[in-house]
Amino acid sequence: MQTYNFDIEYVRGKHNVLVDVISRRSNGLSLMSICQDWKAQLLIEYSKDKNVCEKLEGTHADERYRVMDEVIYYKGRIYLVPNS
Repeated sequence: MQTYNFDIEYVRGKHNVLVDVISRRSNGLSLMSICQDWKAQLLIEYSKDKNVCEKLEGTHADERYRVMDEVIYYKGRIYLVPNS
């Protein structure tokens, strides 16, 4: 840190709003609260894509894809249809 030229400045609690926001837990705002039926919408998008239907039926052999509870996972993450 010696190579950087900076000043450390104390900011009193009430005035240190940005840091305070970052350090606190969110009050329930998440993707689930934005979109309650995300899975239903995802399955609709899946049904519109031929390649995705092949993955769901198991006719597309690729070990990077895994289907669990009708949701496709690619390398451990939920697979989204391109341009959906």
